[in-house]
Amino acid sequence: MAVVALTGGIAVGKSVMMEYWQSHYAIPIFDTDDVGRQLLTEPEIQASVVQIFGDEIVSSAGVNRIKVQQRIFANADEKSALEALLHPHIRRRSQAMIDEYLQSFPYCICVVPLLYETGTAKNYDRVCVVESALDQRVRRCFDRGLSEGVTLAIMQSQATSEQRLSIADDVLYNVKDFLFYHEQIDQLHARYATLFS
Repeated sequence: MAVVALTGGIAVGKSVMMEYWQSHYAIPIFDTDDVGRQLLTEPEIQASVVQIFGDEIVSSAGVNRIKVQQRIFANADEKSALEALLHPHIRRRSQAMIDEYLQSFPYCICVVPLLYETGTAKNYDRVCVVESALDQRVRRCFDRGLSEGVTLAIMQSQATSEQRLSIADDVLYNVKDFLFYHEQIDQLHARYATLFS
């Protein structure tokens, strides 16, 4: 039984990988960013977020994550405060899911976008890095509605490809078509099934 940490910069194609892996192999996968997003829907957390950013980032629809992103990449103190609020909750909930999954599956995958930045690679049995071409990543960010300024700020705040690759046990390259990407996932799943059986 093992936990694989999957990481990569913004818009490298982690979500596409997750969908394929789950639909073809039924291996449990969860994204720590999704855990964070769920936390932001909870009243207690929202109240603490308002204390950091003020009322303008919350509406009847909840926390406006785009506004929060814009704020944290312009203000290091607010970024640190948000991380101090969310990260302990994310770690606890992630560990609870891992404990549950490993009772029934040989391995699970935990997507940790900021694995290198947080220095937590040692907490996992194996690290898989997803890489993609820079121009493709920028285009995907624009498609998500991020501005050029926010996109560049996010990318500059994240580890470089070289830094992520320095902690990698395995690498998936999302650089051609989906078939090329999927073939790599097929091969990697077969390797993990053997390693962790």
